[in-house]
Amino acid sequence: MNFYQAQEEARKQSQKLVLLFCLAVFVLVVLTNALFITFVWFSDFGNLAGIDRVDLSSLVWHQALLKIIDNFGWNKVAIVTAILVFVIGVATWSKWAELSKGGHVVAEMLGGKRVDPNTNEPHERRLINVVEEMALASSMAVPPVYVLIHEQGINAFAAGVNSDDAVVAVSQGAIEQLNREQLQGVVAHEFSHIFNGDMRLNVRVVATLHGLTMINETGRVLMSAGSRRRGFGMGRGYSLGSSRSSNRNGGGQMIIFVAGLALWLLGTVGQFFGQVIKSALSRQREYLADASAVQFTRNPNGIAEALQIIGGYGKHAQIDTPKAHELGHFFFAAAFNSRVFATHPPIDERIERLLPTWNGQYVDSSAEAEIKRDYFSSAANASSATMGFAGNSAAGVGSTTHPRQNTEESSNAPIEFTGSSDRLDASLDGSNERPQVDDMTALRERVHNSADAQAVYYAFIGHDSVATGDWLERISPLDLSQQLDLLRAAIPALKVLSLAEYEYFRRAYLQAISRDNKRSLAEWLGYELFRNTCDRHFGLAKAFKPKYKTVDSVRDFYRTVLCKFIQMGTQTNTHQLAALDAASKASGIDLSGVKLAEPVASKDFTQACYELKKAYPLLVPRLLKGLLAAAKADDDYSETEQKLISVLAAIWDLPLPVLASSEQ
Repeated sequence: MNFYQAQEEARKQSQKLVLLFCLAVFVLVVLTNALFITFVWFSDFGNLAGIDRVDLSSLVWHQALLKIIDNFGWNKVAIVTAILVFVIGVATWSKWAELSKGGHVVAEMLGGKRVDPNTNEPHERRLINVVEEMALASSMAVPPVYVLIHEQGINAFAAGVNSDDAVVAVSQGAIEQLNREQLQGVVAHEFSHIFNGDMRLNVRVVATLHGLTMINETGRVLMSAGSRRRGFGMGRGYSLGSSRSSNRNGGGQMIIFVAGLALWLLGTVGQFFGQVIKSALSRQREYLADASAVQFTRNPNGIAEALQIIGGYGKHAQIDTPKAHELGHFFFAAAFNSRVFATHPPIDERIERLLPTWNGQYVDSSAEAEIKRDYFSSAANASSATMGFAGNSAAGVGSTTHPRQNTEESSNAPIEFTGSSDRLDASLDGSNERPQVDDMTALRERVHNSADAQAVYYAFIGHDSVATGDWLERISPLDLSQQLDLLRAAIPALKVLSLAEYEYFRRAYLQAISRDNKRSLAEWLGYELFRNTCDRHFGLAKAFKPKYKTVDSVRDFYRTVLCKFIQMGTQTNTHQLAALDAASKASGIDLSGVKLAEPVASKDFTQACYELKKAYPLLVPRLLKGLLAAAKADDDYSETEQKLISVLAAIWDLPLPVLASSEQ
């Protein structure tokens, strides 16, 4: 399965949605003008408006229509059209602006509660662990986790505009009724929505449908205004004169009511077709997400059994909130019952696609017994594992003494790689004994604490202050892949910080990597890993908008990046030429004219890296594929090549590839 092709397909589906939305708006504009003109033409209101009626009996229908519009006035048609488009546009933009602030907005809108990464509650602890496992399996950063604490139906969703601001939310019913394997399947399904780019499509669907809904709501308001009678609530002084005035006003109110009714009917039609479009798009994405979940877990039984439990569970996947109809396509399973507007395929069909030999029987939940067994087992393990960590807290991280603001560059801007030597090379050469799986589990548990989360980032760059605690000795035996796993696992704890605390950490980290006026690959990599995901979460940065759609538009930037990459990672001239040829074939980009003998300035290299971030989704993976081919041209990945590929994957918002170093 080509996940990047799936992302491009999601983008095309989004474009298709926009076209259908524009078509719906066009039809609404035409019908609204037609009803308005008809109403004015055949009512007394037309006399007040000065409409000059003419004999249309001798004209064919289209000539009569043009004559009516001409007498009505094209300027009036333009005014009606402008008002209608303005109402729809403002409503769409406002909803998009609301939901594009991040997935946490959707989670909180649906009653979600943020789960502390350091929680000790058994159900939440297991959920955090499962989310981290799926993040590692999909090579993505660990997103914040929410629980819909008042929802007993078995359901979940992922929300956000891209992976930087994504969250995963799971209902209380799901964490109580599903065992670990089944929960893995559900969470993997939601990660696939993040991976495949479905979240942005989902938000756009909500925004566009909200625009169509506003026509319906406008009509409803006018109907309400037109249905009010002047005599309501009047006292004894009501006279004959006021009765005549009321009759005249009643005629005006009737006009308002009829106009509102017409708009309400038109809005209802538009809303109906909008819901049909939403449901059709959503159903197709669910099949893809199910298949992707199996790709991540390597286990079709987990997600299939979760669906089987939903099928036999009393509350099924129902979400008890008025927002369920508006946001139903976000969820893992159908949040409400509807045949016409079903946002998900039937559960039986989904199960049969995952398990072709399914016997049609649903299964019962076994989650509670598993929770009790795992809780007592993990409590015993945690007690012994944390013995070695006692007294080694990351002191100094929460200090109230703020470092001096760096005046040479904005703290919100990307930093420049200066090409200095890397202080971590000695500790990453694989010479030390590798930790066991239990040690890595304990380390991942530890970075759920915000102080340790900051400390592990300091340790990654070899920071030698009290803020690092004992993390230097803890991560020094780990290879680069394991260290990156820890850094990604620490990101949710960084997002728990307040804005002021995060800004302090960000400034302190930037000063730490700038203190020698050089920035190594490890320093650049560590900074980009947390900056890319956290800055948007705290509202310090906006998502990059795709700018470069074709190979020709990125060729020059890519040549600069690849030239620097080969110069840093490949030593001999023969291997450099082989790397250049391999990159050209793998990426499909013409690299003729690249002069490997000419040094590339660090400033030009850095600028090119960030420009390539603006390439369209299907184009960016080709860039990384070319770098991987260049690195593999000499049959080995060097430590430098690993770090370069990792930092570029972080900048370009791609999953971090797991590479085997030649130095290990």
